[in-house]
Amino acid sequence: MKKWLKRIAVALAALAGTTIALLVVWHVRLHDSLPTTKGTIEVAGLTGSAQIVRDKYGVPHISGDTPSEIYFALGFAHAQDRLWQMEMIRRIGQGRLSELFGSLATDADILLRTIDLYGAASRGYAALPSEIKSPLVAYSDGVNAFLEHSDGALPPEFSILRHRPEAWKPEDSAVIIKFMAVGLSSNAFREVIRTRLNTILPSDKIAELMPPQAPVIAELPKPPQEAQQAEAYLAARPLIGASNNWVVDGSRTKSGKPLLANDPHLGLSTPSVWYLAHLAFPDQDVVGGTLPGVPAVILGRNDHISWGFTNTGGDVQDIFVEKLNPENDGEYLTPDGFEAFETRTETIKVRLGSDIETEIRRSRHGPVIPTDLGFTSELAVDGHVFALAWTALSDDDETLRAGMSVMFAQSSDAFLSALRHYHAPMQSMVYADVSGDIGLIAPARVPKRKSENTARGLTPVPGWIDTYDWDGFLPFEALPQWSNPDSGQLWTANNQIVPDSYPHLISLEWDDDHRARRIETLLNQTDAHTIETFAAMQMDDISQLAVDLLPSLLETVASEKLSVLEIDAWEALSDWDHVMRVDQAEPLIFIAWMRELSRQLISDELGDQFFMAWGYNPDMVSAVLAGEAPFTDWCDDVSSEATETCTDIAKRAFKKSIARIVSDYGSRIDTWQWGHAHQAVHSHTPFGSVPVIKNFFNIEQATSGGPYTLNRGQNRLGSARPFANIHGSGYRAIYDLSDLDKSAYMISTGQSGNPLSKHYADLSVLWAEGTYIEITTDPDEIEDQAVAALTLSPRKSADGSNQ
Repeated sequence: MKKWLKRIAVALAALAGTTIALLVVWHVRLHDSLPTTKGTIEVAGLTGSAQIVRDKYGVPHISGDTPSEIYFALGFAHAQDRLWQMEMIRRIGQGRLSELFGSLATDADILLRTIDLYGAASRGYAALPSEIKSPLVAYSDGVNAFLEHSDGALPPEFSILRHRPEAWKPEDSAVIIKFMAVGLSSNAFREVIRTRLNTILPSDKIAELMPPQAPVIAELPKPPQEAQQAEAYLAARPLIGASNNWVVDGSRTKSGKPLLANDPHLGLSTPSVWYLAHLAFPDQDVVGGTLPGVPAVILGRNDHISWGFTNTGGDVQDIFVEKLNPENDGEYLTPDGFEAFETRTETIKVRLGSDIETEIRRSRHGPVIPTDLGFTSELAVDGHVFALAWTALSDDDETLRAGMSVMFAQSSDAFLSALRHYHAPMQSMVYADVSGDIGLIAPARVPKRKSENTARGLTPVPGWIDTYDWDGFLPFEALPQWSNPDSGQLWTANNQIVPDSYPHLISLEWDDDHRARRIETLLNQTDAHTIETFAAMQMDDISQLAVDLLPSLLETVASEKLSVLEIDAWEALSDWDHVMRVDQAEPLIFIAWMRELSRQLISDELGDQFFMAWGYNPDMVSAVLAGEAPFTDWCDDVSSEATETCTDIAKRAFKKSIARIVSDYGSRIDTWQWGHAHQAVHSHTPFGSVPVIKNFFNIEQATSGGPYTLNRGQNRLGSARPFANIHGSGYRAIYDLSDLDKSAYMISTGQSGNPLSKHYADLSVLWAEGTYIEITTDPDEIEDQAVAALTLSPRKSADGSNQ
């Protein structure tokens, strides 16, 4: 998806001159594009009144006569502050980007229509019970009331593109949850990577690079050897959501009540994915992070319980290779013979172009990915197509029901009961309630794979052999879950959460355990935790990767003849305490060295396929530095006649990394600072890459931390800014079950998505510094802290009745 958005942004550069002129106009019309936040607005669709009271950071406290009024007002507030964000996500989910961006987006739309996120969302919404539909309808009415009220200018993006959004529908909220599932699922993508690598590497070498490795399936057609990979591919390679969370019970806190911390990691964007809000229902306060477009607090707390998520990485996708009937390509082979594809025709409207009609096919496993598009395009084999099986595409997905119900859970048992309806994306959820209970559960619809399925979810499989078909789903009781452990603590960081003895396949591709080990260490360092100790943990900048690998790395160059600058860099690393501080050179030297070492180890073997596998590969590097066979084979540069040792490669990587730093940041080590390279880049969609105006839309802050610290900031190694922080904790929260109003919150940009608003970036500096805010639920404090108060009241018709 990022690949197509990048193309769109480049094309939009042609608008840069016009946009400069528009900027002047926008400033003149400042108040036209900013929402009304004070006074009273009469709107259609309300039976009672609702209030939106904002504090100095623009965080709304939303109250109303009934829950329907509160959902209505949340829709109104979301539209006031995040309308463009909502419009973009909705259109991505619908596969309707071409209507805004023309022919540059048609490939993306075809792929999105094929996967049919919006169709699945619509069918899932239709299956929801009426008590869940009602809030979605009320929320949609609130969004549409804002659109009706805002007959003047909308946020700048709408002016640039001369676009006005359509009315919001409940199905639009449902598709946003599907969109989140896309960003938190990677199994199919990694299956394809393994298949592509298999064109140039034997299975055992792939296993060393991407452990574990399933055996090659003999029945599969072999991918073309000539499959090529351009360097630009890496820009499109997704960074799948990560996160940290942990919870301790009252035996581990100063207050005697549980504490819970959560910081989900997603791609940094402008505005933030998250929007803070307090919903004051008549008998319940709910506070935390909402997703604009969805009428629920996704991460947060109510008066009885708090909860936080990390991405589990459950293997809920499979690629099935379907064999076409050579006599009729409208049919594909099944265990019972040839069967016709389900087909439908989609019409894609193209701005400044002709409509495109495309035929969509679906096998018994799922949508058939077009052979000339998407992540499977270079693996196409004549007579075969690829179908995607994914639990998030089921027609009876009730994840929205689970999310709406969780908000009102008054105990841990009620929280767990609500999650029986949760399907996707699979998340590792920690929770705590005011009675003192804590727990961890990873709910989702998880496919059961047959014992004879040797692929085990790691590679594409033949669709015509029933051995590889899913055998139902794990029952809720079999999902990973724990409550009230003797240790008094639970934590996750995308690491393996189940023991090796766990009898079911959740995943074979857990994230490494660097952050998880650091969480455990810090939890055990303190007997009586407080909000302050948890905040220090969330902002912890010690790199466990550096702790693990740096001593061995330094030994590889200890005896090498170095330049004066290289000696200074080596000595700086030797004395370094492994803390990724924003104002120090050592983090930059270490990360640059690790980046170059990975390149030196694998680029010669992988050639043009290198960029899809380029990462820090910590397990592989650790084995290389330890001299473990057969990993040491990677050290020999196959493109040279000499036989290089691992020490040779590490030395070469060190010298090249220093040269790269000199090229980018000068030749004086005392001027090198990690923060100069590790800028948190909150990029706007789609104008974040457009020359001139990108600085108007993007938000950047120098940040500490890195890819292997709890204060996580991931970078993309093959990008033009390889050390920039583009993937991190857009939301941080700490919930204190002894006094929930003392809980702490932060998002990474500001509440508003309008770059002309004072709340566009006002939280970004606080976020980078590790500061938090409180969100009170006390009516008197809300009134004292109020900066703006807006009342929504029913519009009266001529006869005096509510419209």
